[in-house]
Amino acid sequence: MGCRESAVRFDTGVVSVKAMGTDEIDMGLGWMRYRSNNRIMWHSGDSDSFSSYLGFDKDKKVAATVLSNYKMNTPKIGVSILESLRNRTE
Repeated sequence: MGCRESAVRFDTGVVSVKAMGTDEIDMGLGWMRYRSNNRIMWHSGDSDSFSSYLGFDKDKKVAATVLSNYKMNTPKIGVSILESLRNRTE
C-alpha cells in the first residue's frame, strides 16, 4: 500500500489513505469510513462493466447495497440511500 508505518494506527487497524481524490477517508481491513462520520463502514469496487457498493451503519442497524451492470459512481448512490435509511430510523 506504500503507507509509512507512522500512518498506521495498530490499536484500531486503521490506515489513513488518499482515495477517490480526497483525504477524508480512513481504511481498515479493506473497509473504508469517512473521518467526519466514522460510524458508516463501506466498500466499493468496479471492473470493466460492473460496479458495486456495500455500506452499513452498525449503530443504526441499516445497510445499503448497490449493484450495477454499468460502470458508474455506486458509492454516491449508496451513500444517498444509506443516509436516507439512517434518517428514517431516528
